[in-house]
Amino acid sequence: MIHESRTLSSRTVAADDHDEPAWFAGAVDRLLQPIKDDLDTIKRDVRDLKTRLEKVRRISAITYNETCGTGDNVGLEVVPFANGEDPTEPPHNLPPLASYKAVHDLDAAQRDAYYRGYELPRHTRDPEERIELIIVAIGGIST
Repeated sequence: MIHESRTLSSRTVAADDHDEPAWFAGAVDRLLQPIKDDLDTIKRDVRDLKTRLEKVRRISAITYNETCGTGDNVGLEVVPFANGEDPTEPPHNLPPLASYKAVHDLDAAQRDAYYRGYELPRHTRDPEERIELIIVAIGGIST
């Protein structure tokens, strides 16, 4: 009867604490390590692909815009900022520069935000010159 009591007590403690044998955690860690290493490699590769895709998207939009000609009704592609961020999405929330008219309709704050985002030279404060530099930065034809 004493033996049964000890066994029952041991089972109760083990069930309550959810204890695992000491060797179990080490064995699981050793088995999972190659999977964790592969996952880290995949995450790094996905980050690299995203960075490259941002560059390709930017170059593609600029190249497309270069072929569109001029005019207020010409449709342009939105060009990501120099850092790859989309100017129309948070935190920027700027209007899309989908036409020459859209560039000319920017207010001062929006124009300055695009100017900074495209990392254009800071040598001018003239609004018209900034508009022209933004148009060139997105692949448009300066007028």
